[in-house]
Amino acid sequence: MADYVVKENDAVILYYVDDYMDTKIPAMDAETENKQLAAEVTEKIASIGKVTKDSEAAIKEARAAYDSLTATQKSLVTNFDVLEEAELQLDIIKGNVIRLSLLLVGDDVHGTNAHKSYTNWINDITVTVKNGATVSDVIAKALKDNGYSSEGTTNYISAIKTPSGITLGEFDNGPRSGWMYAVNGKAQT
Repeated sequence: MADYVVKENDAVILYYVDDYMDTKIPAMDAETENKQLAAEVTEKIASIGKVTKDSEAAIKEARAAYDSLTATQKSLVTNFDVLEEAELQLDIIKGNVIRLSLLLVGDDVHGTNAHKSYTNWINDITVTVKNGATVSDVIAKALKDNGYSSEGTTNYISAIKTPSGITLGEFDNGPRSGWMYAVNGKAQT
């Protein structure tokens, strides 16, 4: 028992039981349990290491462990982005991705005053996503990867905030202003 090699963020509890066959840990409260489960998943993700074609089992195990957590426990996992990147790298190795370009065109917040010009907030970049990804997936990945955030749903973006803190939202520049998107030069509705 005591020869277990501890790792960063392990939580050790020494407790007494009336029946050693009872595996329930009586002293573990919900907060401690949440931290422990999240730490275990964080460790599984960290153990993936450099992604190769042989990494699939470890990646799937880490994903399954993450998916089994509650929302509170998931919020305590500190390296979820590493899991997402590992999944993407594995998909690249397996040829299950597509690459496409994205351009984010913003504006100044000028209210109902005269519009001057649009500005490229993110110049033409290449985004790599899994086959079957939606425009929403592409936009979310590009914004996150470039330090932007958005408000709204997967079907409607009501505002975008730049890394420098500028937020441009629906109706900021008049009653019909807001975010739209186009694919291959054709506006989508």
